[in-house]
Amino acid sequence: MTMGTDSRSGSDPIGQEGRRDEPLLRLVGVSKSYPGVRALDGVDLEIWAGECHAILGQNGAGKSTLVKIMSGIEAPSEGELYFEGARVRFARPVDAQQAGIYTIHQELSLSPALTVAENVYISDLPRNKLGVINWNAVRRNAAAAVRNLGFDIPVDTPVQMLSVAEQQVVEIAKALHHRARVLLLDEPTATLPQPDVDRLFEVVDKLRSEGVAVVFISHRLDEVYRLCDRISVMRDGRRIQTRSVSELAPDAAVRSMVGASQVDFLGQITSGARRRINPQVVARDAPVIVDVRGLSDSHLLRDISLTVKVGEAVAVTGLVGSGQSELGAALFGSRARTAGEISVHTTRRLRARSPGEAIGAGLGMIPEDRKSQGLVLDMTVKANISLASLGSINRFGVRRGGKESDIADEMIRDLGIKVWDAEQVVGTLSGGNQQKVVFAKWIAAGADLLIINEPTRGVDVSAKESIYDGITRYLAEGGSVLLLTSELSEALMADRIHVMQNGRLTESFEHEATNLDHLLGLLR
Repeated sequence: MTMGTDSRSGSDPIGQEGRRDEPLLRLVGVSKSYPGVRALDGVDLEIWAGECHAILGQNGAGKSTLVKIMSGIEAPSEGELYFEGARVRFARPVDAQQAGIYTIHQELSLSPALTVAENVYISDLPRNKLGVINWNAVRRNAAAAVRNLGFDIPVDTPVQMLSVAEQQVVEIAKALHHRARVLLLDEPTATLPQPDVDRLFEVVDKLRSEGVAVVFISHRLDEVYRLCDRISVMRDGRRIQTRSVSELAPDAAVRSMVGASQVDFLGQITSGARRRINPQVVARDAPVIVDVRGLSDSHLLRDISLTVKVGEAVAVTGLVGSGQSELGAALFGSRARTAGEISVHTTRRLRARSPGEAIGAGLGMIPEDRKSQGLVLDMTVKANISLASLGSINRFGVRRGGKESDIADEMIRDLGIKVWDAEQVVGTLSGGNQQKVVFAKWIAAGADLLIINEPTRGVDVSAKESIYDGITRYLAEGGSVLLLTSELSEALMADRIHVMQNGRLTESFEHEATNLDHLLGLLR
């Protein structure tokens, strides 16, 4: 594959060392299988010295598995890795690091109680013949490494006292001290304010100019097009395409990430009578059930304002990582907010910022990760359905088993949950049926508003239809829905659609006032 040019400057992106005859890191036919899942399928990829190479894809596309294989955390089931032309096999991360490949994860791997200098030199402190550590050399060289990246951080400072951006710089200085040739940056800007993002990008540009290859994994297209030379798009475990940023327009990148099948389906539902999950048209003067004003958090969300009316389905959509999940957590009280007000039924203001208060006000949450956040996997279907409504099932501290069974049986019947009976352990169900159990839990609890985060992620087509039918039924019975989704087909089914980018709501549309091409053009 021929390396493209730096679209931002017109210069050779290989940097000062000039173009090499072969890529620095090359993957050939790499596949990775787990029981029942093929996470990567025949991936070919080339990373060249001096380039910043973006890996794009939705959740489940295979990006994380690809990073794990390049960094030695996982071994491929099939395929080969080549570093500087020689075939390599990484049995553990230290093998990749010894070859010159370092990963800077979103969750940093520094030792918080140690100083900057100690972290940079943590595995190779210089000692004299008597075994005494030369601390002057440690501090002097660590300070030079940090300054070389454009930062002036006192190297005797414990890492836990630094900002996230400064900690990332220490991680990069540590990697460069160990002669890193390839840096894998996994969502490095997810928790950074904009000034720190700008400084990180300056560091990356400096590394590129010195011949270091940077692999940039991010959901933020504006950052990718600002920083990177080439883009590889992943979908369903496959590398769909690799192009220079000048050859792949942002809307084309989005289409490639979403997939032709969804684009075709969306084209069908937007080219005529589009399906909507709400069987009724909500009156403009319908009462407001939730009113959000100026909501922000300390990391991503910025000045979010929206309303949901009684009986209405409102969607917030954007690429994965735009802030939908964080918004749901902030509304439900499981994520701290630094500003803003949330009112329920106009009379009740959520103050305690806890899930308990949100549940008491009539809110329910169907989380993105149903296994760890929505269910207790080793409990029965019946017990999971009753988790949010124990107050109505218990009497004088004693659980009324008959009522609990009646509720579970009704939910199983109404939602079409495929089980042997209500006593089946929920962890043995399929993903789609597990999602239905989470849904049933909140219907049984009588929630007035359901915050639904990625309701059909990881489920098959038939399960999707069943979940949509459940939402439709819930709305028909007077419930309200805030749908947080990265699937445009789901967002386009709602009464109103908000577009989210980088933690902000940027556009809002009525159901009839937008279409696929319009939304794709906005998601950049």
